[in-house]
Amino acid sequence: MQKSFEPDFACVEDFNSLKILWQKTFGDSTETINNFFENTAECKNILCVKDGKNILSALYIIDSEIVLDGKSYSAGYIYAVATDENYRNKGLMTLLFNKLFAVSRERKISYLFLVPASESLFGLYEKSGFKTCFYYCERCVLKSDFQNSVEYHTVELSYLKYTDARKFYCKSNFTLFSEKCFNSFYRPVDDSVKIISIPNFGYCVYEITDNGVLMHELFGDKKILLNKVFEITNQTEIILREPACNGGTPYGMVKIIDDSPEIKNAFLGLAEGS
Repeated sequence: MQKSFEPDFACVEDFNSLKILWQKTFGDSTETINNFFENTAECKNILCVKDGKNILSALYIIDSEIVLDGKSYSAGYIYAVATDENYRNKGLMTLLFNKLFAVSRERKISYLFLVPASESLFGLYEKSGFKTCFYYCERCVLKSDFQNSVEYHTVELSYLKYTDARKFYCKSNFTLFSEKCFNSFYRPVDDSVKIISIPNFGYCVYEITDNGVLMHELFGDKKILLNKVFEITNQTEIILREPACNGGTPYGMVKIIDDSPEIKNAFLGLAEGS
């Protein structure tokens, strides 16, 4: 007879097993995983299926907020969805999502977001009621096209200053991550992600990768901001990632809980996948 499993919230004693599952599934470094558990993970926001002390399947909820037409709604960013390879295709993820949806209603969460780790997973999450609503496009910009001899003062943004900048410069609908999420993804252990603002001209978020500079967010005066990043990084080209309407590269998905308003072409921000 097949064993019956029930999803539940994790406890601190589960953290070691959760980290093992995470590493096996995503291959992240110990440093990266520990950073998430130290800065973001909360037992009340970790749903898992256990067999004794072993974690068979898990997902993480990061408390978030979405702004639609000037009104704020509670949201949950679903991160690091994982199932032990020996227990896949046994319905464990369905159990977790059903528990997640029930918890979301209890907490009056209006929207759930996630970023599939691969293109093949979009169809899987659609079966659970998620719909693609985040798209992006990428283009290469050259330093030679953005020369500017004027000096501009830059500042690095704290979480509150960052969210203020988003509200001011980004006029489309978008999510605002929690401070925990900001600290984990925008302040990674290797300091590869930078968030800078040029007062009165805008802000940008860029990442130093093995392949060069990837610009995740840029709102305001693009010429001035790009020129400053070229100056700071000493690179000759930047890959600029921009929000796109339907027709761009599918990126993130949303599930609307109950009768919350529809979302179209939302903006998720920094490209951190689950």
